[in-house]
Amino acid sequence: SIRDTRTGMYYLGNIEHKIVVADCWEFLYNHGAVKLEFSPDNREWDQVGLLSLYNYCRAFDYYKAIGWQGDGQDTPIIILKDFCDEDHKPLDNAAYAGKFYGWQAFLSSSANDFAQCLDIIAHEFTHCVTNSVMTYSAYMNDFGAINEAISDIQGNICEMLAGATEDEAWTIGEHSAESDR
Repeated sequence: SIRDTRTGMYYLGNIEHKIVVADCWEFLYNHGAVKLEFSPDNREWDQVGLLSLYNYCRAFDYYKAIGWQGDGQDTPIIILKDFCDEDHKPLDNAAYAGKFYGWQAFLSSSANDFAQCLDIIAHEFTHCVTNSVMTYSAYMNDFGAINEAISDIQGNICEMLAGATEDEAWTIGEHSAESDR
């Protein structure tokens, strides 16, 4: 967590990785307002936000180890917790949203447990990387399929190298309760 010494408040984030967790609705539907996830005592954190931060830091470290940092431009990362529509209805997905208001934005939902799945988080992180390096990034047809394939592959490699799976079939999200359905 990050502590504001002026107020004593703690915020959910990692300074070294330039990653913070914030409210999705405020950012998406209130003109990029950033309402950081906070705690007055640094003891009680929402598990979706905490797991999202942990796994995005792990994906960041995976790419840093192979010579790539975030989007290659050192843009800070914002994890938008409680992914929802304009009416606050939770959306059942995890996603890379793109670069907005000076942040690389990722969406994390309380409607699922994808935050606990490193392969899914690394998959989404890879979308940020491919979006940054592809000269033609129309997300459709062959380009969209290749983008998804690269993200699936990198997500699984990241998970395997982190020792977070014993899955030999490269199942996406096998640690999610969603995969048991």
